[in-house]
Amino acid sequence: MCLGDDGGRVQPLWQVMRLNTMHRVRILYSAFRHSQLHQPETHKHYGHLDFPTAIAYLLNRSTNKPTDGSKLADQCTIPYRYMQAFRDGLSVTTERFASPLNFNPDMKCFFSMHAENALFGANFDAYSMKWTGTSQVKPEYEAVAMKEAMRWAVLSAEKAAAPVLTAFVLPWWDDKGSSYARWLSHQTVQAIATIDRSKFKFNAQDTGLYPP
Repeated sequence: MCLGDDGGRVQPLWQVMRLNTMHRVRILYSAFRHSQLHQPETHKHYGHLDFPTAIAYLLNRSTNKPTDGSKLADQCTIPYRYMQAFRDGLSVTTERFASPLNFNPDMKCFFSMHAENALFGANFDAYSMKWTGTSQVKPEYEAVAMKEAMRWAVLSAEKAAAPVLTAFVLPWWDDKGSSYARWLSHQTVQAIATIDRSKFKFNAQDTGLYPP
């Protein structure tokens, strides 16, 4: 599968994507085909892009920095083994902040900050609805972003008609007065485990994250 040209030469899609393996390409292609079959209105809305063109736009969205000064909450996800633990131990089914370039294919659904990522099966805007069911959240590690995510999770749980489990991965900042830390003492919040930072490394985008 090829995309574009470079001085008259056709470039392989995986070279353009700079992936270490083909596994992420396969995941993306499967997600793209699934959405073509089950969400035809989405593909019609975006002009029936073919897969290589959709990938090109995806990479452009993922590498360009926001013009409003904000940061991308879906740039990194937690390591695969921890996602497995959430799935197997807590029955987590949803990623609230992810990208087509790093979402966990074992999850039933994921949310992305770009509406166009619906071409790859993403749901748009994690804050467009209450957080119900079981989900995993890794917000941008800035006080405002973490406070908003914690607030949204707690208020969603308080108003839910059925049990809710939202598993966060947060840094421990030794500041009990920080805006997000105050939510950690809420009656609906329970600490599960503490992981030494030397044993925890985030997965970035574009790297063929999940093993075949």
